[in-house]
Amino acid sequence: MSYEPPKDLYTIKGDMDRGVTMSTNVTRAAAAHPNILYSDKLLITDLYLTDGEAMLNVYCPRCLNSLQISSKRKAIEWDPDFGLFVEPFTCPWELGDRGDERIAFGVGMCRWRVAIEPCHRILDTTEGRLLVSGIAKDA
Repeated sequence: MSYEPPKDLYTIKGDMDRGVTMSTNVTRAAAAHPNILYSDKLLITDLYLTDGEAMLNVYCPRCLNSLQISSKRKAIEWDPDFGLFVEPFTCPWELGDRGDERIAFGVGMCRWRVAIEPCHRILDTTEGRLLVSGIAKDA
């Protein structure tokens, strides 16, 4: 005897019946891709601007998780000619399953905390020249 869920649980506006799928390329949807310099690392970010609000998507260099910083909670200012400013923010992720490093009660939290200050300079790399739009400094 096999279980079949009711049809209304997995049909959303009839899309499943027709085999239609929706996808969005979020990299192309970004308004800009500011490069942020942190220590000896270059962080590639996606900046989304919608309805007067900004959202920055960046990968934490410490725990490698994706962070989304919204202008609803943190001040974000973007000027293509001047650079990117983001007030101090903290990574909320756990460091992950790495043996004994993951400890209860918040001890295993990443807590990478930085502020991004505007910068507008060219960085020469082995792959060419890159425009740096901000510098992340420990806060």
